[in-house]
Amino acid sequence: MKEAFLGKSLQRKKEQVRWYKNKKFLISLVGIFIILVMVGSYLNVGGDNEKRVNYGGYNFIKTDKGWMTYIGNSAFLFSFMPKDLEEINMPQFNLGNKIYILFDPEERNEASYEVQRLSYMLDYKGIKAFPACIKEEKCGNIPILNCDSQNSIIYLKSGNNKAYIDKNCLVFEGDKEYQSKLIDRFSYGLLGVM
Repeated sequence: MKEAFLGKSLQRKKEQVRWYKNKKFLISLVGIFIILVMVGSYLNVGGDNEKRVNYGGYNFIKTDKGWMTYIGNSAFLFSFMPKDLEEINMPQFNLGNKIYILFDPEERNEASYEVQRLSYMLDYKGIKAFPACIKEEKCGNIPILNCDSQNSIIYLKSGNNKAYIDKNCLVFEGDKEYQSKLIDRFSYGLLGVM
């Protein structure tokens, strides 16, 4: 009788230990955990570091670098949402298939973020963009142009916050933050978002 009791006791102990020694069960448990983590991160469960907004049929995702959206198969990054730029009037300007991005070499250079952003957007639309300076000093080997030139020009200029046309220039005038807004507003128009 004592042996029968001990046999049943050992069998119960085996059954109690068996669930965590079962490889299939553990693999399934780990798999379910990984799937839950992946689904949770996709749906952003447990955090609000990512925000999604729809504007005009375009889905924007807030990232640590700005607002990202896809147009076709290409990702575009913006500092501002289109809704925040609706008040900015962007004048109509004939871009042609070649344009110069004009700047003061005291304030920026051809590798400046604003110049590169504009170049990328224009290039996406098949418009060749080239840097140009308003003066020779600190300009290097870049063309010197002004708004009287026969070329189409986007001029990044310090001053009052506005966008306007001056002869052959589409002028983005303002401090760096406002110029960033103007570049985003122009890019949204160029891409057909606004």
